[in-house]
Formats: sequence, structure tokens, C-alpha cells
Amino acid sequence: RFMDKYCDSKCVFYKNKNFQPEIKNATEMEKDFAEYIRNDYASKSFDMRSIYKSATSNWKVVPGDLVIIYGNTGVGKSSFTQNLVYKSGLNTLFLSLEVTAHLTFRRFIQMAHSMTKDEVLKHYKKHDDSLHKAIDKIRVMSVAPTLESIEMIVASEMPKPEILVIDTTDELVVPFVNSEIDKQNKIANSLKTLAQKQGIIIIAVHHLSKEASKNPTQLTVHSGKGSSSIPQKADKVMAVLGYDNAPERVIQSMKSRDESNFSLPMMFDYKTYTFKERLPNGK
Repeated sequence: RFMDKYCDSKCVFYKNKNFQPEIKNATEMEKDFAEYIRNDYASKSFDMRSIYKSATSNWKVVPGDLVIIYGNTGVGKSSFTQNLVYKSGLNTLFLSLEVTAHLTFRRFIQMAHSMTKDEVLKHYKKHDDSLHKAIDKIRVMSVAPTLESIEMIVASEMPKPEILVIDTTDELVVPFVNSEIDKQNKIANSLKTLAQKQGIIIIAVHHLSKEASKNPTQLTVHSGKGSSSIPQKADKVMAVLGYDNAPERVIQSMKSRDESNFSLPMMFDYKTYTFKERLPNGK
């Protein structure tokens, strides 16, 4: 019991200590809240309105949030997520579990420098490292981890990630779980707990259900594949609406515990993998 006060609840080994859960009184909550507002909330958050001018209200993503991003196959939900974390300017660990690290890196470079695939390939045939500085806050992992090992990875990374991206939830390894619904329930619970415990933002890319994919411009908060626990545990849900054979997109917010929803008209540039706003004045 003597060591209780020296053990941080954010430690990955904390659960093995079997200590009583911490209950805070009003004074302690006030102190923690003031520290959170002055530090984590200010420096480790991003606001959609500061990234995209056409957002009509503040939509702030803060440490502890679990954000789900929906979208049909080929609509660019992974590319939008890459755009978002790049523009946030926060330290990001991007678990790219459906495509290779080479492809993810190339697309980040294309976004950061507005370059085509051929321009990037041509550049790196002659040069080594003159473009990477634009994405120095982004790290990529492309080997699917187990759900339990993610916390160890986050805790051991230096600097500690401020955003963790899971692309996609389907690819996470959950041992000893046979049912797809049980797997998704465990993923939803674990990711939300991890976001709160480690004080980070988690963005999880999630596929649509078979029925929702038939009309990918008319989605709801429940359009995701499988378990309803995914949107229930999420603090925020966004969707990339559109068809893969046309460049028009809409980024639609569908859930937020503390802000109004928004709708952002976008154009997806396949050549540079960038999302650009379709502003009313044409700029």
C-alpha cells in the first residue's frame, strides 16, 4: 500500500497493481480541470473551424476523445483522415493497417507538397530526404498490433502521440474473440478507455455496413459496419459522403457530445490526395 501514491493511473502496468479506483472530491476535480484547460486542452486539441473556413461553428477535438470516421470503399476516408491529422499539426501515430507504410508516406508527401504520384517518384529517384520535414510530427506503423499491445506502443513512443489513428478498426487483432460483434464491442470499449487513460485523441476509421454502402451520400450515425457500440462509445462521429467516381465530397458530422454538427462541401483531388473546400465565393 505504501507504493500506491507513486503509481500513475496512466501507466500501462497500473491495472496489475490492483489498487482501489481513485475517487476525487470537488476540490481535486477543480484542480485537475484547471490544469487540463490550461495545458492539454489548449495545446493538444484541434478545431475543425480553424482547419476548414467553411465550418459554421466550433467543433473541437480534445484529449480523451474517440472520433469515428465513416465512409464507403474508395471515397477517400483514409485520405481525409491523413489530411486532417497533417493539418492539425499534432504529434500523430498513424496505424496504417490496410496499405503499406510506403504508400501512406507517399500520400502524406503528396498532401504536404501538393504533388502528384509521378512527381514524388521522380523526386525520390534523385533526392533522399528534402521533403520529409513537412511531416516530421507523423509516424507510421503498418503491422497490425493486438488490441492490448496498442497501449504499450502509445506509452513507449517518444514523443508521446497526441493523436492515434487506427486505419481501420477491422484490422486490429483481438485474440480469443470469435464473434465479429464481440470483437467490435471490445475494440470500442478499449479505444475509449485508452483515449481517456492516456489523455490522447484517437481517430478510428470504420467501414460502412453493407446496407449503408448502397447509398453512400445518405449516412447516419448508425451507418457503420457491425456493432452499435462503435458510435455509442465515440465522442464524435464524422462521415465522408460521396461516390468514388466523382470528386465531390461532403464531410458531415453526425455526433458530438458538446458541439453543433456541421457539413463541409469538399473536392477530393485524386492526383494529390488532398481535400479542398468548396467555398461559396469560389476561393
